[in-house]
Amino acid sequence: MAKCPNCGANIQEPSKSWRYGVFNVDAYTCGRCGLRFREYTRERKCIFILKLEKGKGFVKA
Repeated sequence: MAKCPNCGANIQEPSKSWRYGVFNVDAYTCGRCGLRFREYTRERKCIFILKLEKGKGFVKA
């Protein structure tokens, strides 16, 4: 379960998951505010979150 970095809503299931090097990446879309973000985890710990900003692409949250 992930927490939206914008509005704080809990999101149960990722829309997409994949592996990127040593990270497991889960992509989420918030149902409340519509923010798209990615959560990068390693050994079940969240390392960092990237959120999609209009005109800039994915930036660190």
